[in-house]
Amino acid sequence: MSYVAPVSSPAETDPVGMFSFVDAISDLDAQSQEISARISARGDLPDATVEQQLRLLEELRKAPLGQSLICKRTLTAWATDYGSYAPLFDKSIFQPLPFEKKILNLPIFIATQERLIIMLQLLQESLHDNMSILNVPCGLMRNLAALNYQGLKDVKVEGIDIDPETIKHAEKMTQLYNPEIGIDLKVEDAWNIKSVEAYDLILCHGLTIYEPNDVRVTELYKKLHKALKPSGKLIVTTITPPPTAEDSGDWDMAQVDLEMLLLQRILIKDMINVGWQSYRTIELTQKLLGDAGFKNPTVHSDRVRMFPTLVAVKE
Repeated sequence: MSYVAPVSSPAETDPVGMFSFVDAISDLDAQSQEISARISARGDLPDATVEQQLRLLEELRKAPLGQSLICKRTLTAWATDYGSYAPLFDKSIFQPLPFEKKILNLPIFIATQERLIIMLQLLQESLHDNMSILNVPCGLMRNLAALNYQGLKDVKVEGIDIDPETIKHAEKMTQLYNPEIGIDLKVEDAWNIKSVEAYDLILCHGLTIYEPNDVRVTELYKKLHKALKPSGKLIVTTITPPPTAEDSGDWDMAQVDLEMLLLQRILIKDMINVGWQSYRTIELTQKLLGDAGFKNPTVHSDRVRMFPTLVAVKE
């Protein structure tokens, strides 16, 4: 059974339907002014003058994806979904704004899009009869809602997220795909999970990149290990550290567009200073999973190895 890219759902073919999930942005002017003041006070960067940065800020303000970055210093559930699935949208009906296209071609977004395809394939291959699945944090839940469940029996899917608004959006999103699956959603902190041997598969994506404390990450992995049934599978992701002059780390620099990488650094780090900068090498993530009780996690990576996916099994 293969995964079929969901390019015919209302979310892709109807831009109005897609953008009904956009988070309300009420503080764009205030946040923009704060960033502008910080840019002006800091002065020119080695690779971007103050004037150039302010022009980039104005371009960000024009697009919903950029507004999410400005106001939240992160990608909201909607923006994460949009940034991941944008290449799968029906281009005859929906096209991102010109500068938004540039954002979507930053290396981190390309890695996110490649990571999505890898994850969907891993998820689809993992489905079987009589199984329970947990998505934490669930975001808009499209990654599980859009899978092909045809012919499967007694598949139970749950999603938890700490944000009540995200859960409301996820409830709408799940109705676009497989409402007969009966996906259960609730507001909960991932670190408060108390389930014991309840799930055959747990997906934990986009959470540890916001947590700088390795002890806390190990604690989370231990809770997820406890929540899995014997032989249960955990799928996680991490963002690997950017290269230094001395060491490219996990990255395959031959696969990186250096001009776009520079723009990414200016936008993501220097101007916005996003919240997802808790980087971990593949080796460290494998170690933390091992410390939590998992054995020999396998790695499934994008071309650059910027946003790898790891699969760990509870023995």
